[in-house]
Amino acid sequence: AAKPKVPNTEFGKGGMKLKSAPKGPLEIRYRALAKKLRQCEELETKKKEGVVLDKWQTHKLRQKLFHKAEMKNLSKALKGDDEAGEEGEDGESESGEDEDE
Repeated sequence: AAKPKVPNTEFGKGGMKLKSAPKGPLEIRYRALAKKLRQCEELETKKKEGVVLDKWQTHKLRQKLFHKAEMKNLSKALKGDDEAGEEGEDGESESGEDEDE
């Protein structure tokens, strides 16, 4: 008696492999802010076309500057994590050399 073939659906202990590397919390927040800013720009174009916005849409538009500022700080933090270690080491060695002279 032949056994029917059953597809293997076990992915192992690690689970299914993802196509891309997992994102960190800062990257996730950055993408969320980028989406909110895109939505704000779409709402601005609608408003210019004469569409009447409801209270939630106007609230989102009012928060645009806050989102821009937060996104700017996040981009500094993301770049700062990569560059802070490099620049900090260089800055420390330079300041140390200045004190010896």
